[in-house]
Amino acid sequence: MVCASLVGCASNDSTSETARRSRAETPVGQGGPDVSTSSDTTSPTTAAATTDSTNSVDTTAIETTLPAPTQTTAVATTVTEPFTDNECPTGRALIEPGASAATNAGAEADLSLQAAGDGVLDFGSLFPTSGVLSPLATPMYAGLEVALAEINAAGGVFGNSVTSSHGDAGDIFDDTAVNEANRLLDGGVDAIIGPLTATSTREVLGPVTEAGAILVNSSSAAASLAELPDSGRFFRTQPVDEFRARALAQVVLLDGHRTVVLSALDGDTFSASLSEWFTDEFTQGGGQVLSATSHSEEPEVDNLIDEVGAGEPDALVLIGFDEVATILDALVAAGLGPDIRATYASDAAFGSWLSNAVLEPWSIRCMVGLVAPEVATLEFGDRLLEVNPDLGDTTFAAETYDAAIVVALAAVVADADDPVLIAEHVNDVTRVGTKCFSFSECRELVDNGVDIDFDGQSGPLEFDDNGEPTVAVTGVGELDANGQVRVLTNHVYVS
Repeated sequence: MVCASLVGCASNDSTSETARRSRAETPVGQGGPDVSTSSDTTSPTTAAATTDSTNSVDTTAIETTLPAPTQTTAVATTVTEPFTDNECPTGRALIEPGASAATNAGAEADLSLQAAGDGVLDFGSLFPTSGVLSPLATPMYAGLEVALAEINAAGGVFGNSVTSSHGDAGDIFDDTAVNEANRLLDGGVDAIIGPLTATSTREVLGPVTEAGAILVNSSSAAASLAELPDSGRFFRTQPVDEFRARALAQVVLLDGHRTVVLSALDGDTFSASLSEWFTDEFTQGGGQVLSATSHSEEPEVDNLIDEVGAGEPDALVLIGFDEVATILDALVAAGLGPDIRATYASDAAFGSWLSNAVLEPWSIRCMVGLVAPEVATLEFGDRLLEVNPDLGDTTFAAETYDAAIVVALAAVVADADDPVLIAEHVNDVTRVGTKCFSFSECRELVDNGVDIDFDGQSGPLEFDDNGEPTVAVTGVGELDANGQVRVLTNHVYVS
């Protein structure tokens, strides 16, 4: 079974824990991998923004309706207290355990130089097959294999099948990634996909660009990577973390809330940055942050309870990690739980794992947070299982698939086996032209002289001139009375 979301799955295995805590261990710009996956729904669609003239919601706020998730992971949890009121204070209808997901919030929308000339597009992968982050390599390999199979089934590139070589990105703070990148480059790869973290990406970018090759990162959301000198040959399919913070603010506004109390983990630069971005977006959209507080990893929450109780905000927003479970228990005990006061959380502080971290799973029903987007097709999930029947989650699989397809399409447009020339077309194949959603569909358009705009399994990419996605798709989930996430909708943030 393909898991719809790493943070949204009921499983509390080591992979989920590794991904959730990796950001805490490495603050913003220091290599923390972003937790973002894909799952099965309909084909991605883009949407026109809508304007709410009455509440100043930013015009870039977009939501797309989803069908009911076809695959979920449930944990048997007894609801110890009946809950019959189907309306949550967020303004969304509570998803009852076992029921299909429904969407009722926000506006729906549609939304140098390597020797060239061997005639073969050679990919290298640099995923962590050793070290603490190694579980995340499995879905990345699956995404890459699906992409390569699709490209070759459509005739390859330059009339030849594309090839791949694999390297180990190792742990965050060792030399494995650099050594393996050099080995791949010595083997003549044209483009490397990876590594996992921002720290490793900084280390390998220099050797890659010096060799005249292309580097595409499909996992790190560190904003600082955009500032690195790259000779125009570094790209990524993972949007920066700032987009998710701003998306969360838009979701709160779209739910009709105009005043919030915000609490972020103290002493954590990642949480502090998210708090700043949320506040900026929320106030620009017409909202007011009544109080911005902080909490520790072992929080004393009396002050926060006072702020929420006395200030009577429309909603509470929590930014942090697994310490939010302690806060939620205290809020519930004070009669201010998510079913009473609308409560939202950033993606690292939200997920089905909370059901095992709080005293009573039913007590956090109605809580809303960001989860992995539901943007991949059901067919894509099936294809991942074909290459790896034991695949347990799909973290970064869609982004890795998109990375390979984008490079291959750029090579088709360039019509030259030269990474420098291929890189000149990477940004353009993701924007402006005719929409297409697969390698074969896009290549047919190119062969007919049509400019293309590839939208991948991770959603619209729309690279800017610096090779950065300008569109972020995130899922909006709600906890049911068993403390399990049901994805309600996708939210599209356009920078």
